[in-house]
This record gives sequence, structure tokens and C-alpha cells, in this order.
Amino acid sequence: MKNSKIVFSTIIASLALFSCTKKEETPTLETPTLGNTTLEFQNIIGSNPIELGADASTAKSYISNNQNLKFSEIKYIISNIRLVKTDGSTISYNVDNLDTGAFVLNQSNPESLKLHLSDLQTGAYKEILFDYGIRKELNHLDESRFPKFYKEAGKNDSRMHWEWGKGYRFTKIEGFWGNDNKVLSVHTGSTIKDRDTKAIGVDACRTVKLVLPKNLEVGSNPSLVVIAADFDKLLNGSQKITLVEEDEDGEAQNNEYQATPNTHTALQMIGFINNLAGDNQTNTTGMFRIKEVK
Repeated sequence: MKNSKIVFSTIIASLALFSCTKKEETPTLETPTLGNTTLEFQNIIGSNPIELGADASTAKSYISNNQNLKFSEIKYIISNIRLVKTDGSTISYNVDNLDTGAFVLNQSNPESLKLHLSDLQTGAYKEILFDYGIRKELNHLDESRFPKFYKEAGKNDSRMHWEWGKGYRFTKIEGFWGNDNKVLSVHTGSTIKDRDTKAIGVDACRTVKLVLPKNLEVGSNPSLVVIAADFDKLLNGSQKITLVEEDEDGEAQNNEYQATPNTHTALQMIGFINNLAGDNQTNTTGMFRIKEVK
């Protein structure tokens, strides 16, 4: 009997040890593997890279909608980046943090045209979405909340703060137009309806949706998406815009087809915005297209 008790106790102890061992070997859930990719923007007109010039004599001449254009400055803001996987799931990239998820693209600074996205879920992606501008919930000059982006957008070579408002400029184009090199100055950004002046409010932020010609594979090796931004669309987009001199009231005579090169009204601004970044309805690509995925 005594030996039976010893054997029984040994069996119980062995089972307890086996149970503990199996529990310790239970696999834990692993964190998804992360990878990096770069969105590289190339500003062009037609098939020609854009070259800036400090003045009309040094800026390269381009033709858009049968009009002569020269550029001394091109800047725009990209934010709210999302990537859609082949299974339909959407991966958002720091969409609520302007410091890490919004970018000022400056033609005079080539590095600013390369958006390095880190810590993305690995896998295959089929579509890219981003905002041209900043959605209204975040479009405030908030230095305390987003000091890095506030500084980047406001420094001397960017100047993407409105002087008269509390939000950011989404587009800043400077240059010259016409055969006699008149001043070109196209700025876009969201505006607030003003009851006193009867000015209309415009949400200038647009969502751009680009389907990739082949899947973007995010993995252990860096990947790249090259995105062309064709500024021929500025005047030669879904709406054909003819630049004209201002009349006595500072307006173009026909806002639908003509605009002054210095956009002072929200109605004029809408045409430029829709050409550059689409209208969030029938046109969701604007001037952008995928050039290469690798």
C-alpha cells in the first residue's frame, strides 16, 4: 500500500509538471512585422520637370492651356495619408498628428518631395489616399500642439501660414505669366464664411485617391512609389482656366472660365483647387498620377 501511494504521488507530480510546462510553451501573439516605404513626388508640366527661377529672366517657360507660365516658387501640403491593402483593409499613417503625418512639399528643396513612411504593416498594398491640404478639424495654427509642423510651414522658405487667418495655405505658387511676364500668384486654402463681408466659406482640402498599377510590397526591403504632379492641370485641368487682367473691382470678368493670376476670391480659388487636387466627386486624382512602384 505504501508503494502504491508513492507511485500515485509521483504520477500526480509528473502531471502537474507537464501541465506547467505546456502552459509555459503556449505561444504569445506576435506584433505585426513593420516595414518602410517612400512616396516620392515629382513636379512636372506635361513630361518636363519643373525648373524654378528667381525672376522672369531665369525661370523656365512652359505652356499650359495655350498660356505662357514661369515659376519662381511651388509649395503644397500633403497630409492624412492612408494605404489600402489588397485585402481591403486601410492603414492610416499618423493621420491625427501634423508633426509626423503632414508635409510641406517645396520644389526648391528636393528632399522635401520624398515622404518617408516608417513602421507600416508589411504586406501588399493596392491604393494610396492622401489629403491635398489639411482637413478642417486640424487646420489651425496650433504651435503648442504641433510645434514641428507649425515651424516647418511657417519658416522663411515656406511661409505656408495665412497672414490674415488661423489656418494654413495649402498651395503657394508664384511666378510669371503671359508674354510680358505679369506676376502670377496662386494661393489656396480653406476659408470661413464671413457674415459681415458676405464672403463664402470654402473647404479647400481634397482627398486624392490613386490606384497602384501594381501592388506595393512593404517588407524587409525599402519600397518606393513615385507620384507625378502635373502642374499643366493648373490651367488645363477639368476646368480650362484663362488668366486675365483684373477689372476695376479686382475681379475677372467671368469667374467660370477666366481668373485673375492673383486669386482674391473663393469662387476663383475653387477652379484652381479642383484642377490641382480634384473635386472629391467625379475627379479624385487632380494633377496626380502614379509614375512608378518599386
